[in-house]
Amino acid sequence: DGSVQADAAGLNLLRSLKGIYLEQDPGFSYRYSNTGFSLAGYLLHAISGESYADYLDRHIFKPLGMNSTSTRFTDFEQLESINGHYYGIEAALPAQSERNLEAEAMLPAGSLMRSSAQDLSAYMLGLLNPEQSGLLAIKSRDQLWEAQSCFAGFSHEEGGEDEEFGYAFGWMRGSIEGKDLVFH
Repeated sequence: DGSVQADAAGLNLLRSLKGIYLEQDPGFSYRYSNTGFSLAGYLLHAISGESYADYLDRHIFKPLGMNSTSTRFTDFEQLESINGHYYGIEAALPAQSERNLEAEAMLPAGSLMRSSAQDLSAYMLGLLNPEQSGLLAIKSRDQLWEAQSCFAGFSHEEGGEDEEFGYAFGWMRGSIEGKDLVFH
């Protein structure tokens, strides 16, 4: 099973970091880290005893009715799911394949997940109405979205207002045209 290989790859990733030092003390600056998310996913596996993919299926995808979402390569063709896209001024731009992010150890960083637009809307509704969906408590959702640090937002050329965005637990926070945004 690919998900078991991914969890073994997560352990190997953890071992490979032995002797690597942090460039900044935690909590003092923003620095996105796919490796950090991958290690958090491995930790979830180590604590729950479930593979990362099985955990997502059982605790998020199935309860929200996300039947066209998977982190398993073997499901992608059958799902007829969308690939990722980057934002653009006039159109969304299809994401290019990045081999270093498609390694099994990077599964928890989200680079191997595929989903349908309908499933993504079910996920968003689950986050917007957490008590109704049973996904998590409102207090937990609010903590998930509370900015911990800041970084440069969209420039005027990118359609923004040159205002800083906040970075929460995997989510960015900011505003454009007076509208509060929570995104990734």
